[in-house]
Formats: sequence, structure tokens, C-alpha cells
Amino acid sequence: MQKGKMEQMTFDELIAMRTKKEERVQKPVEILIPSAGKTMIFSRPKDEFVLEIVDEIGLRQTTEQTAESYRKLIYHCCSMLQKPELHEQLEVKDPYDVVRVLFELADILEVGSELLGASGIGSYADEVKN
Repeated sequence: MQKGKMEQMTFDELIAMRTKKEERVQKPVEILIPSAGKTMIFSRPKDEFVLEIVDEIGLRQTTEQTAESYRKLIYHCCSMLQKPELHEQLEVKDPYDVVRVLFELADILEVGSELLGASGIGSYADEVKN
């Protein structure tokens, strides 16, 4: 944006911002699962949940702990992973273990990062991770 006199936002533009945000939040995200060579559909994480995950990542010092936060993010953003029948088939007690059992570590790190990026705070999340 150029310096100098900036244009003020109108009421209609504010309303349009809300509509645009709602459309973006409701639009599903298709993400490639590298080890499977196929995609899965994820919902975009809600702002509050993104903040929780970014805070967790910021507090953690190891990649293992970051992967744990990403497993949580992946699980909550994919309705297929939340199906009780899947948990039964995989014989998991902890729901987040579904992600650990199905996905390679590289998948978890890649998909988790993509989901944070889809939330719109990708660059900020990268700063927190580093």
C-alpha cells in the first residue's frame, strides 16, 4: 500500500469484509496427504482453536511436541477422523491417536502446517515455531 492519503473504509465495505470472512471460514480445504498420494477434505480451524494451537507450539521446544499439537489440529479439522467406527476399526482409545496411527510423521507436519496456513496466520505461526 502506498504512503500518503489512505482511503477510509465505508460501511458497505465493512459488511463485505464480514461476508468474505464467513465465506472463507466455511470453505473446506483440500490437502494432499503425501504418503497416500491422495487428498482429504478439512474444515478451516476456528480462530480460537488456531490461537490455542499456536500457543501450544510456541510453548513447546521439540518437534515431537509440535507434532502432538498438529495431531490435535488435524483431528479436529477432519470429520472423517472423528467417526467412532474408525476409532473402533483402528482400536484406539485416545481420539488423537487416529492421526498418529494413520499418518506418517511427515504427513502430520505438512498437513498441520497447511491447516495453520489456511487459517490465515501462516507467517505468524512460522515465527512462533522458530
